[in-house]
Amino acid sequence: MSNADIYWRFAEILNAREYDKFSEVMTDDFVDHNPGLVDVTDLETYTNTGKFVVESLQMVAVVEDVLEFGDIVFTRIKLGGKHVGTFLGIALTINVVVW
Repeated sequence: MSNADIYWRFAEILNAREYDKFSEVMTDDFVDHNPGLVDVTDLETYTNTGKFVVESLQMVAVVEDVLEFGDIVFTRIKLGGKHVGTFLGIALTINVVVW
């Protein structure tokens, strides 16, 4: 499986809400360098945080581009959904969100 294939699989797992399958595409010591809700320094934290975000926002990932150059993968992805649960202290609004 190429690195680009791994990213595509990640998006499939996220959209299917199959959080227990993140281990197919990430190691236990995965670190997320993206600024966000919490410091993510392992797969368990990523999984728990990801599940909370996805479920609170009914988030869906739309992969627009995946480019692979050697061991580097560049992605362009659109995330969107509906605010259906309390998120960052904000009660549900049912507003559509896209980023």
